[in-house]
Order: sequence, then structure tokens, then C-alpha cells
Amino acid sequence: MFRVATTLAVDGWGPRRREPLDAACARMLDDPAGFYAEAAEVVAGLAEGDAALVRDAVAWDALQLPASEDGAVMAEFAYDWLAYAAQMGSRPRPELRRVAVRAVPWPLGAERAARLDAFLALGWAKQPRGQIERVA
Repeated sequence: MFRVATTLAVDGWGPRRREPLDAACARMLDDPAGFYAEAAEVVAGLAEGDAALVRDAVAWDALQLPASEDGAVMAEFAYDWLAYAAQMGSRPRPELRRVAVRAVPWPLGAERAARLDAFLALGWAKQPRGQIERVA
């Protein structure tokens, strides 16, 4: 009986063989901006009337992605996601109110395979959130 390998090595992410979903996460970490831009367009196409809100929400979520460097990111949003996050338990609709923020995502190590391992071990829902503050 032959067995088919269900794991594969991922170029640039160390010698360890990975599950297909883990390999997809590695590719997302290769180009997070590209991933989020494509995700925003796909979801906005399904949003029926809320495409701008969805694109803004995806851009906000991208601020949470771990950084490979310790640099801060400045970003502007059409919706006030800080106010939304503060009231999330009551399920408010985000207010259309421009906000500028400074975000410092949580840092990852320099070694790529270890960065992927940390990302996978924590799972996206359990990723530590960086610091985000309003600047305007």
C-alpha cells in the first residue's frame, strides 16, 4: 500500500514539512499587504452596499498582523474602529467618522520558521494585539 504525503516543505520557511493550511499561512505572511488587499476585494464584492465599510474593516484588521520589524504604522480610516472596539459588546454599527491611528503590532522573531511557528501555535483569534492609539 502506498501512502501519499500530505505535508510539504515551504520555500523560504525552513526545512520542516508543513500541513497545506500552514503553508497557506506562510504564503500570507510572505505578502500580508497583498493578502489583505485581495481579501478586502473578495469580501467587498459580497457585501452588497457595505463595500467601503468592509474594505475599511479589513484594513483595520491588517494592523493586528505581527510585524517582522518593531516599526510603528500610521494609518487613516473612514470609520472609527477605536470607538467600535470600545463598544463591541453592544454590537454597534461602526460610525462613519475619519480617524487616524498609530499602531505598533506585536513583534515576531527574525527567523522565518520560528515566526510561522508562533503565528500557527497561537492561532489568528489568539494573536496578541499590538498597541493602537488615536492620533487624529
